[in-house]
Amino acid sequence: MTVVMKKKKKWEEVDPEEELFQSLTGESIEKRRLEVLRTGTVRPLKGGEKAENGGMEAPKEEWRMEDGDNGYEMDGQREDGAEEMMNVEGVDGKPVQEGITEELKLGGAEVPGDGQGRNEEGTGVGDEGEEELGNLMDENETEERESFRVRRRRYGRRFGESNVVEETGAPTDRSKYYLQAMDQKRRRPRVGIIGGGISGLMCANRLMLLGGVDVTVWDRGRVFAGGRASSRVMDRGRFIFDHGTQFFTASDPRFQRIAEAWCKFGIAKRWTAWDEGRVGVLSRGNFHPLPDNDTVAYIGVPTMGEIARHLSLRQKIKHPKIVVRMAKREGQWDIWTGRGPKVATYDSIVLAHSGRSAVKLTTSSGVPNIRKLLDNAIVQAPDEEQELQECSLWTTMVAFKREIPVPFEAAFVRQSRVLSWVCNNTKKMGIPFDGVECWTLISTRAFALRNKAAPEGTPRHVAERVTDDLLREFEDMAGLEEGSLKPIYYRAQLWLNAVPLNTLDGVEYVFDAENRVGLCGDWIVDPSIEGAVLSGLSLANKLHEVLVNGEETGSVGLDAKYQPLDKLSPLGHIHGLDASELGGNLIKTAIRGRMM
Repeated sequence: MTVVMKKKKKWEEVDPEEELFQSLTGESIEKRRLEVLRTGTVRPLKGGEKAENGGMEAPKEEWRMEDGDNGYEMDGQREDGAEEMMNVEGVDGKPVQEGITEELKLGGAEVPGDGQGRNEEGTGVGDEGEEELGNLMDENETEERESFRVRRRRYGRRFGESNVVEETGAPTDRSKYYLQAMDQKRRRPRVGIIGGGISGLMCANRLMLLGGVDVTVWDRGRVFAGGRASSRVMDRGRFIFDHGTQFFTASDPRFQRIAEAWCKFGIAKRWTAWDEGRVGVLSRGNFHPLPDNDTVAYIGVPTMGEIARHLSLRQKIKHPKIVVRMAKREGQWDIWTGRGPKVATYDSIVLAHSGRSAVKLTTSSGVPNIRKLLDNAIVQAPDEEQELQECSLWTTMVAFKREIPVPFEAAFVRQSRVLSWVCNNTKKMGIPFDGVECWTLISTRAFALRNKAAPEGTPRHVAERVTDDLLREFEDMAGLEEGSLKPIYYRAQLWLNAVPLNTLDGVEYVFDAENRVGLCGDWIVDPSIEGAVLSGLSLANKLHEVLVNGEETGSVGLDAKYQPLDKLSPLGHIHGLDASELGGNLIKTAIRGRMM
């Protein structure tokens, strides 16, 4: 919308949003918007500093904006060192942050060009209508960007002790400065994403890149979001474990480019032990490397949880928060995290997780088609039932004072009804042995069904029994002396909804157009990191079409049918490998157990 104003005796069209933004920052919206798209960060001008385009002076300490809906506020005054952090360069002058924007451009159709969102002429070739960024951005602007990894080394304490994002000033704060200025004239559609796993975080990042939507992620994680792609850091970094997702593979071209972007910006890398034969199959004292194949395995750097932290940098994340109720009122959705008043209102809701909490949320929310898809069962093997079927797994994290004398770094375990996977976290993460070696042991589906427990607050005697059973089985399978594995630290966790055993046929997400409720997750596409990423990206594209572009394209996936997955490894889908070689899903009779 434009208005006509008289200025310097000439009639000109003036965008009121442009006028507002220039009055606050002295820069044009277009210039600042391009910077946000490229880096996700906005550098507020210092008091009295002139904008490069000759604009007005920025206020000198006066600006202060508040978001009444979420209590967010920010001052023009930064803590000591904040200005310095805004200008730290990444490796070779390229900021690590740029990787988030780069990887999200790949979420739509296959992107031609050089893998960086540009074609040979330097033109942006990501989404339809995307600006030509290549020739518009000055190379000198790299000095204004920031590198999260450099800031963490400079300002963060020892890895794992604290939330470095909060301590150093997350890029969310500075990008939100731009977004809130836009909101003062016109409220953008608001999306609440319930679930901060990989799928929910990718959906949030994609929506932010597409623009025009205000996104908040609600996650139950106590320190970081990430869901099953998270890590444990205990005793001030002495014990570090990947206790959920162990690694990931890539087969879809869209996700292959995202994985390459993660590697380029240092949050993931190829797992060299996989390539060198130090990952294989363990069976009764015999270890065999994986059969020759073209599969490439990736791991997070330094942990799998780093990927989720990378995706969280520019997001509004509420945690630890468990959404217990949602209700539709006058075309919008209210949500609650307890018995008190509502905590937020959204135009659209995304459920980025499955399990009993998602079932409870949708039971009395007036979305029967969504509720039906979430009805699930915990099983050992899938069947033809039209319901979401998942398996449970126990994970035990153990640390030893010595190096365990085995010829492998990680192994799938065959011919065991107790143990399915073992991994030396210390070696996988490249940590030199300094008197502590950390291992992750993962049970079989059958063992988890026989040893049910509450996923939170597991009784100590149950954790001890599970840990002892897994350790004794590890000794037997690895050919170690009985009783030789004596941990100095252990912790057991039950993943109630660990691995989906069936997926919806022919869709990458679910969207109820009438109620504006969407579903995304690996359980829809493929039980893997790749499935979670593709589902989140696809749903974000759909939400943008509906909420921003106003397209009425109808619902998606409400009538989709579940298809069982018969060839899964114990850890989910590993592209390019036969599950029968890894101790996968070979039991055809399902042992059914309803959710607790």
